[in-house]
Amino acid sequence: VGDGDKGAMVKSEIVSTNPGSSPIRLDWRVRWPRENYKIVDVLVEGISMAITQRDEFVAVIQRNGGNLGPFLDSLREMIQRLETADAGSAS
Repeated sequence: VGDGDKGAMVKSEIVSTNPGSSPIRLDWRVRWPRENYKIVDVLVEGISMAITQRDEFVAVIQRNGGNLGPFLDSLREMIQRLETADAGSAS
């Protein structure tokens, strides 16, 4: 499905093997910024994870009285965990 000049929405569904379970709608918003498509958002049952993440970031900043230091520290920790996990999966 088209999503602007350089984007698309990839629609998918996760179907459980458990009897009676409902499928979960999962949509991927992708963009073509340069040479490859990049996932820019994931929507689970129509709820944007980008918006959810933004709201979480705002809450962290507000809890710290507008001080960005703790927020930036948490981002650095998150990046470090992701890099560590990525390095572990590459071996």
